[in-house]
Amino acid sequence: MNKQTNAVTAVSYTAGILAIVSAVIVFILCIMSALGLFEPKKTRITVSSANKSVVYNGQEQFAGDPYVSIGKLNKGHSLSVLSYDSYTEVGVYPNESTFIIVDESGSDVTDFYDIAYDFGDFKITGIPLIIASDNRTIGYSGTPLVCDELYIYSGKLLPGHSFVSLAKTSITEPGTKEIEPLYAITDSNGNDVTGMYDADLHMGTLTVNPITINLQTGSASKKYDGLPLKNDSWEHISGRLLDGHVLKVDCYGEAVEPGSYDNLASVGIEDPMGKDVTNLYNVKINYGKLDISAITLHISTGSATKEYDGSPLSNDEWRLVSGSLAYGESLKIVSTASAFDAGTTLNSIKFAVVDQNGADMTARYEIILTPGSLTITPRKVIIRTGSASKVYDETPLECKTYEILQGTICQGDELDFSFTSLTEIGYTDNYVVEATVYRRSGGERRDVSKNYRFTFEYGKLRVTVD
Repeated sequence: MNKQTNAVTAVSYTAGILAIVSAVIVFILCIMSALGLFEPKKTRITVSSANKSVVYNGQEQFAGDPYVSIGKLNKGHSLSVLSYDSYTEVGVYPNESTFIIVDESGSDVTDFYDIAYDFGDFKITGIPLIIASDNRTIGYSGTPLVCDELYIYSGKLLPGHSFVSLAKTSITEPGTKEIEPLYAITDSNGNDVTGMYDADLHMGTLTVNPITINLQTGSASKKYDGLPLKNDSWEHISGRLLDGHVLKVDCYGEAVEPGSYDNLASVGIEDPMGKDVTNLYNVKINYGKLDISAITLHISTGSATKEYDGSPLSNDEWRLVSGSLAYGESLKIVSTASAFDAGTTLNSIKFAVVDQNGADMTARYEIILTPGSLTITPRKVIIRTGSASKVYDETPLECKTYEILQGTICQGDELDFSFTSLTEIGYTDNYVVEATVYRRSGGERRDVSKNYRFTFEYGKLRVTVD
């Protein structure tokens, strides 16, 4: 009985202790909560808004709706927008709004959440316009070319807005200048609202063209004589100079060597005060020609003939038929022609003209050559072939001996004859079937048969019975 009583007493004592500890904890939490030192755990979310772009319309324009982009609201909770930020002018702003989070009964439960914000941009763009000006072109006259007009090529202004052109671009001297895009757009109260429009500018140009003047310089020609060729004459072909303006032309073209050259010139134009006003003109010059033709020399060369002897035939003789050389210049032979084989070739000697110092002046001359001829005739040789005989034995009878009766074979040339043969009983002339002459030169064997004219006296070949 005492044991049971002691157990109950121990349990009651423990319960009392736990109750006291719990009461103390609750009391401490109440004090921390009252002091703001303890808050319940909040739900983390991120509230965002999308990028939004609208065109300026002169009216107040409102931001877009927010939404939960990261995390989620507790069941029954929703976003309630209290007010939207609004903007009127062109620019980029935060796409923000004022909101709370409410439960199903409409009570504000925003404090239950730890909110991060990620708002997009709210952009108001200018009204698109194309503002343009036209190209204008005149010829120079000393009077300014002016543009004071721009216009709206494409797009519309809002009601009550006005476009004012402020352009005042001008140009007087020859050249091209872009028209300055000076303008303003105002509302009905005269306020500047230019910035509320997004203008694409298509600006034209003002162009003053110089006065075109056409000139012609003189031409001249002569045979080469070593002296310079010039022509100072010129002519004003077309184009009108302004009153009092004067052309100053200097023909500085010059030619010395044979050929065709432009008669170049420099041009300046002065006003009555002597001021250079060439920039006011577009001067076009048609250049005349300075032509120096080469001196014509007619030269004839000599001729020569010989019988083929294995050596080359040449002739260095020549004669100046017509034309004359400039002082101190002379003709010299550069190369000669040679003939080696029977036949006729031209004696085409090549010449050059040199001055006293040996410098080549050939380009100053046109050399017309009347060449002689180099003729080599075939070498005449008379040959008698040998004779032979034998008793028939079914084998061919040949005789390859020969004798030169008249003429000679040139040193270095080699005869190569092929003779006829006889096998059957009977007789025949010992014909030369083929006669070839070779010449060895530089290690090569060359056929020079055409350089010989052979005449043959034939021996006899006889095959007898016994």
